[in-house]
Amino acid sequence: MPTTAETVLAKINSWLTTRDPAVAEYEIAGRRMKYIPMGELLKLRDAMKRERAGEIAAENIAAGLSAGRKVYVRF
Repeated sequence: MPTTAETVLAKINSWLTTRDPAVAEYEIAGRRMKYIPMGELLKLRDAMKRERAGEIAAENIAAGLSAGRKVYVRF
């Protein structure tokens, strides 16, 4: 089952590939649609990427594998 971060990340990527960046707002038959600004959408995508990377690291640690991050120790 996909996690929330994975689902949101997939939806954002899909939205970015199908949306016309020139259109920020439109109205049809009295109903108005306003999109999230591109900058905010990219920030949200980056945050979801970080969250998903954390989830993957936690899954790897729970499975007894490396988290994929280096820990430096000095003696």
